[in-house]
Amino acid sequence: MENASKALLMAGSILIGIMLITLFVYMYSNTISMQTAYETELETNRINKINTSFMVYNGRKDITAQEIVTVYNLAQEYKNTDGITITVKVDDGIGTINDDRKMNLIKNYSINTTDNTVITYKVKKITLGTDGIVNKITFTQTP
Repeated sequence: MENASKALLMAGSILIGIMLITLFVYMYSNTISMQTAYETELETNRINKINTSFMVYNGRKDITAQEIVTVYNLAQEYKNTDGITITVKVDDGIGTINDDRKMNLIKNYSINTTDNTVITYKVKKITLGTDGIVNKITFTQTP
């Protein structure tokens, strides 16, 4: 009789131990999935913030050369802070904007010297990378 009660105590202790281990494993996996969901949400918010900075120009037909330089400067800022390379290109013989070409854009492609009107541009194409982040924005002159 004494051995049977000791065996029941041992079996109960093992059962409680297994239940505690199961509870800890469940809590750990639940914490990991919450952390993963939080990290995914943070990454999604970061991508949306970056893309919104460039998508705001999509559909506009009154973008000036100065605004294109602003887009280029923003792309450079993201490159310096997040390591993201975003190419800013202007068709019509200007090409990919860099530090030298941005001054040329403002100097030679801001004002129409024939009639002293502001030259305007529109977004021709916005390309997303495999990570879902804008990696190229191309402008073209509006007619």
